[in-house]
Amino acid sequence: MSKSSEYQLREIYHQLEQLRELLTQAADGKLDVRFENPHLVKCWEEKNCIKTDCPSYHSKNLRCWQVAGTFCGGEVQGVFAQKLGNCLKCEVFRKSCWGDPITEIGEYFCNVVLLLERQSGQLQRQARQLTALNKLFRQLMDEKERMEAAYQSLTGQVRAISSEFSEVLFAT
Repeated sequence: MSKSSEYQLREIYHQLEQLRELLTQAADGKLDVRFENPHLVKCWEEKNCIKTDCPSYHSKNLRCWQVAGTFCGGEVQGVFAQKLGNCLKCEVFRKSCWGDPITEIGEYFCNVVLLLERQSGQLQRQARQLTALNKLFRQLMDEKERMEAAYQSLTGQVRAISSEFSEVLFAT
């Protein structure tokens, strides 16, 4: 086996080990993990972009397809899930992801983990909102019970006064 073949096999083994470790971490709920991709392309260089107000321009996150509001094709793009179809056709994405099958799988892993991370964040926000609503509901129920007790007390007092009034009216 040649030296270059041995190097390629070691590199493949390293990437597979990295993916295995990342999958294990993601399965344990650690969703901020990312595949190390040496093929990531700087979109602003690849496209000769000068739109300095684009969120991907000179960004440390070279996965521009995961960034909302990029200026691809001369217009502002949506969020990752909305624009992914266009990104799959883009030369930046293709050059970054399709160096070899393991890198491609690694990038798809990154995309899935990103979606899971965002969904998890959304679920956590919704859980906090539900907790706050539940607390408010309990407070309203407590207030309802206090008001019902006050109503019962007032009803009893009105009956007593009405009875006394009736006795006074009919006694004379």
